[in-house]
Amino acid sequence: MRKLTGTALVVASLIVAAWVGAPAHAAPLSKREINELLNEVSKAVKDQDWRRAADTLDRLSEADDKKVFKLMIKVAEQAPPHAEMDLVLIRAAANMTDKGVLDEVKRAARKSRASHVRRACIVHLGKVGGHEDILIDALEDSDEKVAAIAAWKLVDNRVEAAVEPMIKQLEKVEKNQSGIWDVLKKGLGALLGKECGSAVEYQSLWTLVKEQGGISSVEPKSSGQAAPAGRMESRTARLFGTEIDCTRVVFILDISGSMEAIDPDQKLYDSDDEGGSRERAGPGSSGAPEKPPLKTRMERAQRELVHVLKKLPASFKVNIIAYSSGAQLWRAHDGDIPPQLHTLNEPNRQAAIEWVQNLKASGTTATDTALLRGYEVDGARCFYLLSDGFPTHDGRTPVPTSEILGVLEKFKERHVIVHTLGFKGADRDMMQAVAKKSGGNYTDIK
Repeated sequence: MRKLTGTALVVASLIVAAWVGAPAHAAPLSKREINELLNEVSKAVKDQDWRRAADTLDRLSEADDKKVFKLMIKVAEQAPPHAEMDLVLIRAAANMTDKGVLDEVKRAARKSRASHVRRACIVHLGKVGGHEDILIDALEDSDEKVAAIAAWKLVDNRVEAAVEPMIKQLEKVEKNQSGIWDVLKKGLGALLGKECGSAVEYQSLWTLVKEQGGISSVEPKSSGQAAPAGRMESRTARLFGTEIDCTRVVFILDISGSMEAIDPDQKLYDSDDEGGSRERAGPGSSGAPEKPPLKTRMERAQRELVHVLKKLPASFKVNIIAYSSGAQLWRAHDGDIPPQLHTLNEPNRQAAIEWVQNLKASGTTATDTALLRGYEVDGARCFYLLSDGFPTHDGRTPVPTSEILGVLEKFKERHVIVHTLGFKGADRDMMQAVAKKSGGNYTDIK
């Protein structure tokens, strides 16, 4: 248990002290039930038992009262990011009908000191609509996770007033591909019907779209879905042909025992150190050089991921999950801080490459466990999930696709795009469903 901070003690005492009687409209919770839940939250905060605090707050949201929601925000601000209090607040705000709750949401969206609280409030404002000014202001939030969610909500709601602020923000960050560069680029592409390579190109496209009647004249696309490409700048790197077009990435690599298999119909050798690919000479080729032995799926995956790690710009941030019966992170928790993304400076780049090269295949294919671990990584915007098998925990019983999709549903407000890549033998239907639900793409590995 962590040492109880002074702030935690203050919050715990405020939970009960600030509550003077139950609201008359607090049904279906009685006054007694509300007081019991408040006491339970207070104890959980003192113990820093954030799971118990979150569960109790979920029940307390039935009180439907501004004062209760304000106290929920205080608890969420004290909680660490990995406690998933953002999801608790999103659910509570959606359940409460007291008009004062919306006032608290708007205030916290602008002023809360905790970025995960601001993010939750931005999500709710995006759902209810009519508060585009707050979402547009949030494009410049000091925490890029908040700014990214605000951008996606503006895109989801097809807010025309957001186009020019998004172009202006893209112009600020495109030189170094920093901040929410990738989100702005994809989001503007979805709004305007074509993905461009720069803010200048988007400004020209926007002028044309306005002449044609504005974004109402553009066919709507999912915010995670690639718009038809226009002229693009040079690409970063590709994983088995799938472009890494996201700057905050978690690579999720299947290392189950079946990855030791060799696919006899491999059509290409994988990317070499210089980034090229070459076809394998066909049987009986006259004068062809001797063919090297075919690689296992594990070797191919390791080689390809190493190539990507070498090629990605230093401004990109990554983490890596290797999963089989369980899931291990390249870099995991540091005390009570959730797993982080790490910039690809040279020490980090080399450490990640060595970690990937030392992985060994064994065990089953616990895809749901791997995805849950991925959502622990703070600030992830995209997963690239690579697998060759069917999800299972015991090697016999398949994990239903509905359960895999349930993981995505739980964290849908994080707006993480999941791209899936499957070797021969992978659960193609499941992987396509995962990609589709999250706005990503599926790729066959050949």
